[in-house]
Amino acid sequence: MKSLRWMFAALLFVAFLAPGCSKDSSTPTQPQATTAVTLNGLVLRQGTTTPIAGAKVSVGSDTATTNATGQFQLTVAAGSYNVTAVAAKYTNYSGRVVIASTVTTANDSIYMQFMPWDFVGNTIAIPGPIGWEFAIGLNNTIYFATPNNTGTVQHFVAYDLASNTYAEKSLTGNDLCACGYNSDLVAASNKLFHFANDGTVYTPATNLWAPASYPSTNKRGETGVAVYGDDIYYIGGRGPLNTCQVYNVSTNAWRSIANYPVPTDWSAAVSYNGQIYVLGGTSSLNKMSRYTPGTNSWQALPDIPFTNLSTRPRAVTYDNKIFFLSRTEVYVYDLTTGSWSPSVLATPGISGAIPVLAGSSMYLVGYSGIKSGYAIVKYNP
Repeated sequence: MKSLRWMFAALLFVAFLAPGCSKDSSTPTQPQATTAVTLNGLVLRQGTTTPIAGAKVSVGSDTATTNATGQFQLTVAAGSYNVTAVAAKYTNYSGRVVIASTVTTANDSIYMQFMPWDFVGNTIAIPGPIGWEFAIGLNNTIYFATPNNTGTVQHFVAYDLASNTYAEKSLTGNDLCACGYNSDLVAASNKLFHFANDGTVYTPATNLWAPASYPSTNKRGETGVAVYGDDIYYIGGRGPLNTCQVYNVSTNAWRSIANYPVPTDWSAAVSYNGQIYVLGGTSSLNKMSRYTPGTNSWQALPDIPFTNLSTRPRAVTYDNKIFFLSRTEVYVYDLTTGSWSPSVLATPGISGAIPVLAGSSMYLVGYSGIKSGYAIVKYNP
C-alpha cells in the first residue's frame, strides 16, 4: 500500500482543480494553441490549508514565486507541462499539468511536504549505514553508538550541544550488541541504561560502564522502552509478547505490571504526564495504548490512521505531542486533543534515524549519505 505521503501526491493529480486545468501523466507535448492562458496557482503545506510563501514554481520554462498567501501566476499557452516547486524546509515537488485550449484562465494547487530539520555540528565519519544504531539525549548531550559485533570498529560518541564538540567515550563493558536480543539505549537518573542480552549502565560523570541487575527470568529483546522518573518500562518483546516489566534505577530492582492489550514487539514507547504511550510495532502496526501507573491498567486508544508503517517505529514526546517516526516520515499526535495531524513531516535523508530529546530541543541522529557519515539534525519548524 502507498504511504500517506504518496497518497497526497496522488490526490494532487485529481483534486483541487478548476475547469480547464488537469493533471496528466503523459509525456509533455508542445502547446496546442498560441492563445495565452493565465494560470493561477496556490502552494500549500501538505494536509493543510497553510500557504507556502517564497516557493519557486516552474511550469515548463516559465517560473514564478509565491506571495505571502502562497499564490503565483503565470501566462502560458495551452498544453501539457512539467511542474516543479522548491521551497526552504519542504521536499521538492514534481508533477504535470494539462491546460486546455478552450479556456483563458486555469487554476492549480500544489501540496508540499514539510521538512523542518537543520544539520548541526560536524558529521562524524563513521562508516555506515550499519543498522541497529543507538542514540539518546541526556541533559545537554546527545550520545550515539554503533554495535560491538559488526566486524568494524565500534564507536560510542558524545556530542556536547553547548560547545558543539564530539568526544569518543568508553566502550569497555557495554552491551550495545546487535546480536541475540536487541533493545534501545535509554536515559534515567543522569545515567544511560541498556537491557537486552545483559544489563549495563553508563555513568557520564565517571565515563564507566557497569553491570545492572537483570535476572535471567526477565531477559527479553525487541521491547518497547519508555522512561518515567526512575522507572524504565519494557513492553512486550520477541514472541511477540504482551507481558510488561519495569526496572527502577534507584532500587536496582524489577517488577511486573499489567499485560499489554495485544502481543507486540519493536513498539515505540514514550511517557507523558505520568502515563506511558505505546505505538505500533512489528506485530501491532497500527495499535496504540496508554498505561496509567496509579491503576496499573492499559487503555486501548484508536488505531494509528496511517498505512505502510515501519515494523520498528521510533517516537519521542515534545511540545505536548508525540512525534512518531516511521520509515522516512514523522507523524504527529497531539496529546492535548488526542488526535493525529493530517500534515506529515519528512526526514532529511537520514538512514536509521532515531529521534532524541536533548537540552530543550528535539533532534534526529542517523547516517547521512549526503554527509557521508553520522549526522545530527535539529527540529526547527
